[in-house]
Amino acid sequence: LRQELDVAPSPETETVRRQIFEGRVPRVQAGQSGLRQGGASIPAIVVMPFFNVGSDPEQQYFSDGITNDLTTDLSRFPVFRVIASHSAFALRGKSIDVATIARELGVHYVVEGSVQRLGRQIRINAQLIDATTGHHLWSERYNRGLRSLFELQDEIVRSIVATVAVRVERSERERA
Repeated sequence: LRQELDVAPSPETETVRRQIFEGRVPRVQAGQSGLRQGGASIPAIVVMPFFNVGSDPEQQYFSDGITNDLTTDLSRFPVFRVIASHSAFALRGKSIDVATIARELGVHYVVEGSVQRLGRQIRINAQLIDATTGHHLWSERYNRGLRSLFELQDEIVRSIVATVAVRVERSERERA
């Protein structure tokens, strides 16, 4: 937030960022929470395969890597369930609306995006959609120069995960 928007992050955002960087966000263990927590339904989220805007196979690996890393890192948060990436990849390339994805996968939220490369520049678009209403809760465009793909991927994934976690939690509080 400071780097991109020159805005100080909230204390909640700083806490989430610190937990992600320190690896202290607990994983939900099988059977630990089930589908309900304290009588309330735990929302589910799916990361759809990021669309490769181009035909470069290396870019496809990068798109798939972002999708897998987002799924992995979001699964560390006990406040929502994350649909396995193989379920999301089964829908790749199909023209399916968010409401259908929500029904088929049983999710409340959908993360989707695209990866586009032009020379030494890469653009990643990401968005969080409330699947029950079809409304965008958040979207962002990341423009970066190419460097180590893993470093770039890690930077973008950390930023997206921190934002998505806070937005889903906020949306669930408002819904409640």
